Amino acid sequence: MTEKYVLLTVELSPEEKKTFSEIANSLGFSEAEVLMMLVHQFIECKELPFVFHCYPKINYKNPNLLHAHLNDKGRLIVPNAWKDEDE
Repeated sequence: MTEKYVLLTVELSPEEKKTFSEIANSLGFSEAEVLMMLVHQFIECKELPFVFHCYPKINYKNPNLLHAHLNDKGRLIVPNAWKDEDE
């Protein structure tokens, strides 16, 4: 018995397509291979095989942001809130 395949079309902007292709190729995959991996994992897991996340963006112009500064002796002074609690 021969399998029949159907075509799935995805609409992307030219910039999204370019970036997607570059990343896929840099990882050694074609665009189709990446999409097939997503589809297979989606079917196997019956949910998205990853978690969406956004990296926080810092507004460096915010006046409430803690900044390091140099004291009158030229030493860097960092806010106490920057202390690494893992030490």
